[in-house]
Amino acid sequence: MSYGGFRVPNNSGGMAFQVKPDGSIKIGDTADDVAQVTGTLNINGPAVFNEAGSTTGDFRVESNAAENMLFVDASSNRIGIGTASPLFTIDVQERTGIESTLRLRGSGDVGIRLAADTDNSGENDNPYIDFYQDGANSNTRAQRLATIAMEGDAGATFTDSLANTFFMDAAYPTSIGTSTLRTLQLANDSKNNGHKARITLEGNNGYVGIHTNAPTTPLEIEGTTKSTEYATAVGTQDLGTGTSSTLSLDAGIMLLDADSINGTDMGGYEVHTLNIPNGSISGQRLTIIAQSTTNSTMIMPAGSINGSIGSLSDASGTTALEFVWISEGSISAWYQVS
Repeated sequence: MSYGGFRVPNNSGGMAFQVKPDGSIKIGDTADDVAQVTGTLNINGPAVFNEAGSTTGDFRVESNAAENMLFVDASSNRIGIGTASPLFTIDVQERTGIESTLRLRGSGDVGIRLAADTDNSGENDNPYIDFYQDGANSNTRAQRLATIAMEGDAGATFTDSLANTFFMDAAYPTSIGTSTLRTLQLANDSKNNGHKARITLEGNNGYVGIHTNAPTTPLEIEGTTKSTEYATAVGTQDLGTGTSSTLSLDAGIMLLDADSINGTDMGGYEVHTLNIPNGSISGQRLTIIAQSTTNSTMIMPAGSINGSIGSLSDASGTTALEFVWISEGSISAWYQVS
């Protein structure tokens, strides 16, 4: 036995409601027809919207304060919360009186997983989190002000970056080279020393400060330090054949080659005057060592040096001199410390 369907016509000769023999139900027959449920709608089975895949079959949920509290854009395959024009896969925008905040809360583990390059198609497809403020255009990565991310190929994102490293970067790509500076800081709240910055990477020269937020050298530490080893760069300089030369301050320890000097002989020594340039910052240390395999040499330091100073010799006696540069108030001079 076959059974017929059931239908209710509308005022224009069309169909307002229809139950088909196969059990399916159709409400309306034109795109502007509206089905309104005043009470509660209970759906006990699966619910499918836009089954035909029509690009005009958007899904929208309205709340008291937001016309587009939830919006599924069928044509762009994007979801908007607080917007009917989502620009990203999930786009959450401000609603009146409500912060655009995402919270994940659960009785077990809660986390965020960023899995990039799932098809293993390129080293520079990487996970990232970008930060924007001060009216920056968040539709483009070029105006981001800070990033937490992973690097792909070495040097792809910034100079000296290592391949596949995790990094934090304070940068504004569209303003590199301008007066816009980005500083990166690490802070914590301690029991004995308050809540403050502990490490600062300033945005003018890239200087690093530890327990200071205004470093004036590549690395500046406010306070005492402790280590099991001490090392500094060692530079070399050939004094040549003249009677005097000017020292280079490229390193904290300078090893002088005195084989070729030809100064005035003094009791079997070839004497050479070594002019020491002024230091660059108060507290700078300098160690000078002379060596010669062909001459008995004596190096006499000269320049802005206060107090009595010794000489350098490759024979018996003093073979190294150590100085510290003091630039405080009216004093600007090297002082011998050993």
